[in-house]
Amino acid sequence: MLAGGPGCVVTHGTALALHGLVHDRLPVHVTKSGGPGRIDGSPIKVSSEFGFRVQSHQARSLPDRQITDLEGIRVVTMERALLEFSAVSSESQIGKALAQGERQRVLCWKSLREIVEQANGYRGVGRLRSEMDFFHPAFADADSEPEGDLLRVLRRRSLPMPEVNAWLEPYKVDFYWRHLRLAVELDPLSTHRGTASFFGDRRKSVELEARGLRVIRITGYDLYQTEERMAWELEQIMRHQARLLGVELHLRGPGGSLTGGVTP
Repeated sequence: MLAGGPGCVVTHGTALALHGLVHDRLPVHVTKSGGPGRIDGSPIKVSSEFGFRVQSHQARSLPDRQITDLEGIRVVTMERALLEFSAVSSESQIGKALAQGERQRVLCWKSLREIVEQANGYRGVGRLRSEMDFFHPAFADADSEPEGDLLRVLRRRSLPMPEVNAWLEPYKVDFYWRHLRLAVELDPLSTHRGTASFFGDRRKSVELEARGLRVIRITGYDLYQTEERMAWELEQIMRHQARLLGVELHLRGPGGSLTGGVTP
């Protein structure tokens, strides 16, 4: 950034990493506003002193209100960085960055909407706008990537959103639908740390079932390899619980409209 001279600022995923929203990889992205061409006349250069790559960009306009200072480094605001990040990222990556910003309570949605409204034609703005519309507050409560991924499945399938990491003393459950008396626990292999953990999880399920809850365990294989089947089965379980308890289960159909509730 210093080598770029006046007007140079850290941008894109590098800026989001500095703001703590993503774990960005090289190259380092910097942008300079005004003047023709790129900062050094080529899109990518390699630092002869440190050996890392730097990708330079040129912006027609970079308002001062979209630039801030982080420990002496000139960097775009996280809202501006999200727009740039969206040009080269998937919907899932954008959604996870939004969730991290909301989790840390540092993302200004008003500023982000203003930037998006002024960015018509900007590469990636459609994906960002779509993810902003798709976003649900529960995403910010996820403690792990599998939890966030399952929440995105529920949202895509228009299934009811749960309480996330809810306390049912003395236990915390990953997902809880209070009106359905239904709890879902994720069992990705990485969470099991041996025999004690395995049997502890089963003991937890039995005790919650004894209190009148239905407890479903979803593995990493269910989530990532058989998503269609897993989502269908979970919906059927929700419908069964609704009939059993005599409560309504509202599902959202195409366009977001509510379909009929399930009652006895």
